[in-house]
Amino acid sequence: MTDREYLKQLRIPTKDNPLRILMSACLSGISCGYDSTANGEYPTALKILQYDTVKVVRFCPEEFSYGTPREMSDIHGGTGFDVLEGKAKVLSESGKDWTEGMIKASEKTLEIAKKENIELAVLMDISAACGSQVIYAGNRFSENKVYQIGAGVAAAQLSDCCSINKKRI
Repeated sequence: MTDREYLKQLRIPTKDNPLRILMSACLSGISCGYDSTANGEYPTALKILQYDTVKVVRFCPEEFSYGTPREMSDIHGGTGFDVLEGKAKVLSESGKDWTEGMIKASEKTLEIAKKENIELAVLMDISAACGSQVIYAGNRFSENKVYQIGAGVAAAQLSDCCSINKKRI
């Protein structure tokens, strides 16, 4: 979830010391969505790529574990935090249990964030991996799809790291 106080305290980046941002690869125009698309165009995200005071590291957790194209997946029984705690599952649209792969993808996301000394993450909302504010509660293709406030698995992994360690990634 967005930490407004953290955002207020971000340093002023320079060309020599750019702000290091982890970005969902699909937001940056990479065709890594479940259906091999980039899920549309996101002008604000694309603008970030053009700043010379920003270093963007792009990553798609779901592509890491399942490739592209792949089935759509959603969290069932909770949020990404619940998945990390073993209380919820990630299921593909055909019902396959993708929980283990999604947790491995979230661990890779965290590994990259630490290695790159990431200061900020810009993530694709409603994704079972990257959603940071809102995700689906169960299958997004159901007749009565439901949204819930919460994080995807990779977003939860990043958030847990930051809040437990009380420092940036």
